[in-house]
Amino acid sequence: ADSGEFLLSYSSLGVSAITSTPAVDSAGNVFFGASDSTLFVIFPDGGLDRSVTIGGAGASSPLIASDGTAILGSVSSASSGFLPAVCTNSIARWTFSGEPFEASPALSPDGTLSDGRIADCTVGDTTAPHGVVYFASRSVSTPYLRAIDRCTGYIKWAFSASKPIVASPVLDIDDSNQVRT
Repeated sequence: ADSGEFLLSYSSLGVSAITSTPAVDSAGNVFFGASDSTLFVIFPDGGLDRSVTIGGAGASSPLIASDGTAILGSVSSASSGFLPAVCTNSIARWTFSGEPFEASPALSPDGTLSDGRIADCTVGDTTAPHGVVYFASRSVSTPYLRAIDRCTGYIKWAFSASKPIVASPVLDIDDSNQVRT
């Protein structure tokens, strides 16, 4: 708040530690990952909306798509992790598993963050813009920068890097979709 007043408090009752930077959606709901492999969504008044098991400790800041889908990188061990896309009904639309995912994902401009169109994940709709999620891994043996379809989780392309990538991708807004880490 502009006045510096305290706005929100939430206690996970000592069960887990918050392990990711929170993200806030357009309705004011707060999303964050925790050490007990849970994605928490908190209402603006501090009440629990939902908690969803994500397969590893929440490591990246959640990406919140315009339809409410949360995409959060996680780490389940030193060499593995998950990147689930969790819908507003708490069901995973898809889960990408592999190496640890600690850097926050980025969503392409056609996924509504910069050009205003609404990405439509309607099953069978191949004409609506889906958006592309870009994410990196810190794997020592197989570091990648990947692009996947936001609605289906299918890999569009993967770039094999020579060193682990620990930074989040940054996208150009001019639709050139250059990815820089």
